[in-house]
Amino acid sequence: MSREPSNPDVAYSSKLWNSWSSTLAPLVVKHFLIHAFLGGLWTLAGVAYADTEYRIPGYSSYVESKNGTVLCGEEYTSYHESRTGRVCAGGQYTSYHESSTGEVACGGQYTSYHESSTGKVFFGGLYRPSL
Repeated sequence: MSREPSNPDVAYSSKLWNSWSSTLAPLVVKHFLIHAFLGGLWTLAGVAYADTEYRIPGYSSYVESKNGTVLCGEEYTSYHESRTGRVCAGGQYTSYHESSTGEVACGGQYTSYHESSTGKVFFGGLYRPSL
């Protein structure tokens, strides 16, 4: 025997919830989990552009997100500048690149540092300060 709530508004919302939960809930949850996972990857990557050192291990190219965030692979031998001016440099890149917006990335094999036109200083992966 089904027990219906005495309040018609509660009864309607209960039926609406039951309908929603059986049809849309699995899709919404799946969508949320996928975006949470992908968002977590970008967060763990430090939203890597210009001033971070994270590179994708074992990867020999770059990845650019829809918002222009870029990540370069540890095995990548160049740099990539996104359409928004964000830039990344690969782990095997031996120089630096400054984007049109002043963002800079130094390669993992770069032995020096670079000061951007906006005043930010970035260090190559092999930079060792003299003491």
